[in-house]
Amino acid sequence: MSFEESENGFRIAGSVTAKALVKAQEMVHEGMPLSELCEKVEAELRVQGCEPAFPLNVSIDSVAAHYTPSSMDMDSVIPKSSVVKIDAGAHYKGYIADSAVTVSFNPEAD
Repeated sequence: MSFEESENGFRIAGSVTAKALVKAQEMVHEGMPLSELCEKVEAELRVQGCEPAFPLNVSIDSVAAHYTPSSMDMDSVIPKSSVVKIDAGAHYKGYIADSAVTVSFNPEAD
């Protein structure tokens, strides 16, 4: 594998991750089921030609990072006035990118 091929793989994974996180910021809202957010963001990674590198992490308020709702969890939602951290990763032919964004629904936390 050449340096150029590796660099291209990382660039694709990174670009797809960034685009998926922009979509996540646009769609997330108070009352949204965590499972719905996870499904939509992971689907966006696939639409763009990648696979999730790991299950989407949606961490709320005092949970700093790495929370993923189970596939059975249909009840958890984005609470009112919360701070939501969304961590996504994509892989493209084995090349992985990982990034996160924070969305605040709490003006005091801004």
